[in-house]
Amino acid sequence: MKLMFAVRAKPGLTREEALEHLAQRHAPLVKGSVTLRKRLKTYIQNHAISAPSVPKLTLARDWIVESWRDPSVVLPEPPEAPDAIEVREDEGRFPDRATLLALNTEEAPVWHADPNAPFASAPYKIFTYFKRNPEIAPEAFDRAWSEAADALSAISPFREKATSFIRNRPVPGEGGPKTASGGPSAPVVPQYDAVDIWRFPTREALEALVSEGGFRSAMDGYEKRLAEPGSLFRFASVESIVFDDALIDPASRT
Repeated sequence: MKLMFAVRAKPGLTREEALEHLAQRHAPLVKGSVTLRKRLKTYIQNHAISAPSVPKLTLARDWIVESWRDPSVVLPEPPEAPDAIEVREDEGRFPDRATLLALNTEEAPVWHADPNAPFASAPYKIFTYFKRNPEIAPEAFDRAWSEAADALSAISPFREKATSFIRNRPVPGEGGPKTASGGPSAPVVPQYDAVDIWRFPTREALEALVSEGGFRSAMDGYEKRLAEPGSLFRFASVESIVFDDALIDPASRT
């Protein structure tokens, strides 16, 4: 199970200031927390980048955290060890907690150009969040999403410029949002029904794909078929792997 947090900088902080704090101060605190790392096995930060050619690119989120947890590890909530308290206190300094978007998700890979390629070879990503088109019955949505993803993936520019496509299925959580390093914290009822993640080797490849006319048209059709009108937003980012004890990244397995 993966927990995803889409986060906005706290009012009064610029995106640049918040991302600097996230990378230079917060990441080392999480990485160094012996307590939190008992259950937090992989922790990845995705920092927003400018990508003007990407349609429906949101300016409302500044980073996304992806974390994989060991569900068998139970800690007091909130953890009261000094190292965990230090992380929690730091999480009050730079994110806008009021707008935190949290989802528990299950990954469903559509394709990988090379399943053994390290994430560092394709660190640029597009996240696409959307709600189910009401014309699709809830019980039919996953199949429709899978079929549409396969059809989109058959377009040659996608395979030429991207390196992978992973569907992320939101699943019910266990309570309201807390912190990116805390316990179960995705909403009981997910706020979105789907998250697509596409990987790219360079920012130029990312922007070239969404600027290509044939693919852009197919992407619009994919969106119209699956997404509730007005519900979709995209987020372009560059990835930073803070640690990967769960061996999600193939490079961590060597």
